[in-house]
Amino acid sequence: MQEAVVDHDRKLKELIDRCRAKHIKLNPNKIELKKTSMPYIGHILTSDGVQADPAKVQAILEMKQPTDVAAVRRILGTVNYLAKFLPHLSQVSEPLRQLTKKESTFRLGQFA
Repeated sequence: MQEAVVDHDRKLKELIDRCRAKHIKLNPNKIELKKTSMPYIGHILTSDGVQADPAKVQAILEMKQPTDVAAVRRILGTVNYLAKFLPHLSQVSEPLRQLTKKESTFRLGQFA
């Protein structure tokens, strides 16, 4: 483990040196070093891989019940962003996808 930290620090120093050589300025207020995890475009990056951001999951859980087709599409779009973490999403979301078809009739409260 210590070897990995030393290697990481060496590569980080090389990166900073290259930035200086190319006159690329780095903002120290925006750099986070020695983190075990960090948020990135709606996901959490860790040494174990990519995970769903709990804040995004909570936002989905708190979404209001859809009242029209546009709201159903918004829900599907939001949930699809986390599809890689939801193995059976296709089967579970099928009833919602059916509501977005032209020949479908949307009834208020049909999910209650």
